[in-house]
Amino acid sequence: MHIIYFGEDHEGATAAHRAQALQRLGYKVTVMNPLDGIPVRHKKGLLNAFHFRSGYRLMQGVMLTWLEKLMLKEKRPDLIWVDSGEFFGTSCLKHLKSLGCPMVLYNIDDPTGKRDGRRFDL
Repeated sequence: MHIIYFGEDHEGATAAHRAQALQRLGYKVTVMNPLDGIPVRHKKGLLNAFHFRSGYRLMQGVMLTWLEKLMLKEKRPDLIWVDSGEFFGTSCLKHLKSLGCPMVLYNIDDPTGKRDGRRFDL
């Protein structure tokens, strides 16, 4: 089974730990970090804080373009796993659903809580 896993991939991230657990279970896992789709200037300072608090609404065009480019290179997966999901709005999800395979959203945070502002509004 081939899983495309959208989540942070740096060694200390719990998303990376989950992807590694799927690999240990014997699945072929391709990890794609949504942060790679965001231009560097948007990851620092006030712009980063703005996007975080506004739910990444203004990043949806950039994220959709990133997804389309990535998925052109990939063979159709058996499963798409989205860890957290705050970067993917309706247009991104429609694109992923068009691949015709099951999708899992795993979110360890509380998207209804007040701590993260509007981060999970999408």
